[in-house]
Amino acid sequence: MPRREEEARRGSEKRKREEEARRGSEKRKREEEARRGSEKRKREEEARRGSEKRKREEEARRGSEKRKREEEARRGSEKRKRKMLNYKLFKFVFCLQSMFLNNPQKVFWLYYLFQFEIEPTSNTPSLMFFYLVMHFLIINWCYLPSFDNILIIY
Repeated sequence: MPRREEEARRGSEKRKREEEARRGSEKRKREEEARRGSEKRKREEEARRGSEKRKREEEARRGSEKRKREEEARRGSEKRKRKMLNYKLFKFVFCLQSMFLNNPQKVFWLYYLFQFEIEPTSNTPSLMFFYLVMHFLIINWCYLPSFDNILIIY
């Protein structure tokens, strides 16, 4: 009888150890799964942050490209304006030279009018016109009459 009790007791101890071992392995499995889950969440979070960072970089790049395009368009329009202005001034000076070659006091009168209209510091078309007229006057200085026959016209 004591032998059977001893065997039964050993059997129950063995079952207890096996149960504890099973519980321990289940606990380790749960801990491992929890660790894997947290690692997975970390990877997903890092991937999401990375994609957000790429999105921000892409938006910044697009913004800089847009600013570049706008700047180039603005420069192009300024260039076209300058070309047109140069063309108009060239045409105008050509007309002046052809019209006033034999009557330079009119050119001097134009210079006289324009010197009150412009500020020498500003880079305006009227200033460019002033310089061109002055250039024309210097070229044709020998044709200038005396100051007596300059009419004051309002």
